[in-house]
Amino acid sequence: MTPEELRAYSREYYHAHREEILARRKASAEAHPERQEAHRAQRYCHDTCKILKEHKEALADDPERLSTEFILKLVQGDDA
Repeated sequence: MTPEELRAYSREYYHAHREEILARRKASAEAHPERQEAHRAQRYCHDTCKILKEHKEALADDPERLSTEFILKLVQGDDA
């Protein structure tokens, strides 16, 4: 099966079983809120790190660029 065929099959399966899949996901999220929260935190950290990296690369030569440490303190709060 080619990658395109596999994607088409997966898409068709998902659309045919969408309600069941979403119900299972919702039930799992409600049964394990700690996993859901950990996933959100991991995603937030990943996005924040990506933004900080892009900021540092884009403004590497700018002497007025805000430091990464300063931005992290703004994002994470005073307790960080």
